Parts: sequence; C-alpha cells; structure tokens
Amino acid sequence: YFLRLQKVWGTINFVIYAVLAEILAKNFFPFANSLVATVWILAAFSSALIMRPLGSIIFGYIGDQFGRKDALIFSTFLSSIPMLIMGCMPCYESIGVFSPCLAILCFMIQGIAFGGEYNGAAIFTLEHLAKSKSRLSAGFVGGMISASSSIGVLFAILSGTCVASFPEISWGWRIPFIAGSFIGFLGVYIRFKMDETPEFEKISSSTHKKYSFLYIVQNYAKSCWVTFSIGAFMGIITYTSIGFLNMYLHQYLKIPLGQSLTFNAISSLIWVIGCPFFGYMSDFINKRAYFITALLGIFIIIPIVFQLFQTKDPSMIIVGQILFGLICSSVAGPSHGFMQKLFPPEVRYTGIAVNYCLGGALFGGITPIILSFFIDTTGNMNAPVFFIYICTAFLMISIINLGEPSNRLKKFDEFRKNI
Repeated sequence: YFLRLQKVWGTINFVIYAVLAEILAKNFFPFANSLVATVWILAAFSSALIMRPLGSIIFGYIGDQFGRKDALIFSTFLSSIPMLIMGCMPCYESIGVFSPCLAILCFMIQGIAFGGEYNGAAIFTLEHLAKSKSRLSAGFVGGMISASSSIGVLFAILSGTCVASFPEISWGWRIPFIAGSFIGFLGVYIRFKMDETPEFEKISSSTHKKYSFLYIVQNYAKSCWVTFSIGAFMGIITYTSIGFLNMYLHQYLKIPLGQSLTFNAISSLIWVIGCPFFGYMSDFINKRAYFITALLGIFIIIPIVFQLFQTKDPSMIIVGQILFGLICSSVAGPSHGFMQKLFPPEVRYTGIAVNYCLGGALFGGITPIILSFFIDTTGNMNAPVFFIYICTAFLMISIINLGEPSNRLKKFDEFRKNI
C-alpha cells in the first residue's frame, strides 16, 4: 500500500510540471510572449521525458546489482531534490537567466528519477508478492499500481486547479512542489525500513554476475522487443489521453475548456477502476491470448470513441471517454504482471525499465504533436484513429511473435534457444 501511495506521489511530482506549465512559464520565461514562454516550459517538460531512458539505465543497473530497495531509495531522494529547488528557487526577475536554466535542470533530474521509479516500484511490489502468503493476485496488484498513475494525474490536475483558483496568491504555485518534496523525503525514510525482495536476496546470495544491457538484448531479444512495444503503446495512449484529447475537444470540436477537462477526468477515473479489474481477469487467462483479444477490442472500439466525440453531445462524449478509459486500462492493468515474467530476476530491473522507458520516451511525448499534425494536414477528424490503429497493430505483432514464454523461470534457457 505504501508503494502504491509512492506511485501516486511520483506521478504527481512528474505531471505537476505540465499542469502548472502556464504559471511556470510566466515566472521562469517572462522574456518571451506568453505563447512562446509556454512552448519553452513544455519543451523543458519534454527534456524530462528524454532523460527517462537514462534514468532507467542508471537505476536498472543499481536495482539488478545492488538491490531493488537501494534503487528505489535513491530514485525517491533524487526526485525530491528538484521539487524542493523548484518550490524555493527565485524567479527570473530576481536572478535572470539562471532561473530558466535551473528550472530546465530540475526537469531533467526529475525525468532521470522517474525513469527508475515507475517500473521499479512495480518490480519491488510483485517480487514481494510472489513470496508472500497474500491472496492478492499478481495481475490485480499490478493493475493497482498502474491505476496509481492515473490517481496521480487526477491529484496533479486538482492541485493545478486549486492554484489557478487563487491567482491573488502569487506564491501559491510553490506549495505543491514544497509539499511534494517533503512527502518524498518521508518516503525515503520509510523505504529504508523496508526489506529487500526475496527474489533479489536469493540471487545475491549466490554467484551474482554483472550483465550489461547488450547482454540482455542479445539473450532476451523478444522479451526486450515486447517490453519496448508495451512502453511505446502505453506512452501513446497515455499522452493521447492527458495531452491530446483536451485539445481535440476544445480546439477542434469547440467544447469549452472547463467541460473538456471534466470529460477527460472521467476517462482517468475509469482507468483507475479498470486497471485492477482487467489485471485480475488476466490472471485466469493465457496472457498472450488476453492481450491479443484486448488489442482486437481496441480496433473495434477506438473509431466508435471518436465518432461519439464528434457528436458534441455531452452525454455521448462521456460515453466515449468511458470507452476510451476501458480500452486504455485493458492493456495498462495486466502490463506490469506480464512484463515481470519476461525476464529472470538477475536482469529484470534493467530489462523492463530501459525498454519500457525507451518506448515511452520515443513515442509518447510526440503523440499530441503527431495527432494534431495529421488533423491539420488532412482535415480529417478521424485521423487519430488510423495512428492508434498502427500502434495497436505494432504491439499485437510483437506479442504474437513472442510465442509462448513460460512463466516458470527454469524454462528461460529453452526460450532463449528458440529466439
């Protein structure tokens, strides 16, 4: 439960930069007009996405060589530092160009920390669960962890709304950053008190070899490719939800911004509910067959979603957001439990974190730009459907090509020979 709360906290810390983009732009990039300043701060946010794969490499190495616990303690501490700096740092009016430079540096450090935190928390939790006497299933717990990210997004939006509601308090935007940093330091203390995972203790007690990422790619090529594909797909779906749909409803369909934000929050709520539900379902179904079925469902449902949006009827838009939340959670919910079985413990942290973050960084951040470009170029309001079709087909082919890797680690040697 604590790690689930930490996942919520980590997502808040990461997303709050985007939610408060306009306010941060005025304080750190006032040398440009409001539009250019907002572009600057969003570009800085993109730098955090770019740094995530680097963070996954660093913390993947720490997690596989020194322990999951050490990696999570370090990532939590590292993500708390830029939050505290952002909350206390003087604005452009006080220190000039050093202010935007420090802000961008904070974004980049946050991205590095988040690259090690996101998948690391799931690995830590599921490895503890595998040896515990809990009746909770791996799919359900993995789904709860995925749902925590959406809860974090909702809290970040709530924090941004509260700050925007009191514009007379010029320093109000600092509160979420300072509060988030102290919660992070508390998390560091609590993580010191937690035990290392049984699976890591087992491999560390024996001869523990050091494996490079190149070794992992060579020996677990299909597992790496599938993990990369899931990361890319989840990045695309996530940034379609939190980065594009508001713009789609507001700019292209002329829905008032307040209403579009409310509609988008409904999708996030469905995501929160759906992730543990679909994660639990996946525990009773062959994982490969489950994902293929879920992806086929996306092929059927996604055009219906955009047709419902284009009616501009609030009730139909709500139905569309519910359907979109369901198809997102149908893949996000079981993903952690599925990826957990693709790598043995000695290379699991690096194998999952690096490939997942690479996929998300390469495709997630640019998704809103690509979708907007397609609509502006073609004039077709259904253009996003075809892009999501391509991404869905890409993931489906990857999973079909994976074959049937056993969930039992003792059969990994046989799996490698088949690659």
